[in-house]
Amino acid sequence: MITMYRNAFLRRYVLGLVAMSVCLSVGIPTVNATQICDCTTYVKSVTGVEGSGDAHTWNDWPDGLLRQNDYYRVFYPQVGDIVVFEAGDIGPKGHVGIYQETKFNGSIFVRGANQEKLTPHEPEAGCSNVNTIPIKPNGFSYWRAPKE
Repeated sequence: MITMYRNAFLRRYVLGLVAMSVCLSVGIPTVNATQICDCTTYVKSVTGVEGSGDAHTWNDWPDGLLRQNDYYRVFYPQVGDIVVFEAGDIGPKGHVGIYQETKFNGSIFVRGANQEKLTPHEPEAGCSNVNTIPIKPNGFSYWRAPKE
C-alpha cells in the first residue's frame, strides 16, 4: 500500500517537473511565488510606491517615502490604504501593510507579507508569504494614494 502511494507521488512529481521544463522551454511565463518578501517589498509591489527605507520611515515628516509618492495621511481608512506601524510596535523596523477592515473591538485587519507565521500564507504579487491578520495596534497611521 505504501509503495502504491509513493509511486503515485513520484509520478506526479516527475510530471510536474516535465510540465515546468516545457513551459520554460517554449517561453510560457511562470509565476515565481517562492520569494519570501519583507513587508515593504510586498506593499511596493501592490501599490506602485517607489523608493527605499525601513517601514517606520515611510511616514516621516516632511519627506517620508509616502509623501515622496504623493500619498496623504487620513484618519478614517478605506480598504486599500497603506498602514504604517512605528518601530517597536510590530518589529524593530516597523511594519507596513494594506488596510482591509476594522472590527468592533478596535482590531484592524492588515494584508501584508512577513506577518504572523501561524496564519496560512498565500502567494500574491510575487511573494509567497502573504496573509491577512488582525492587529490591535499602537503607533500607526493610514495613508491614501494620490487622487487621479
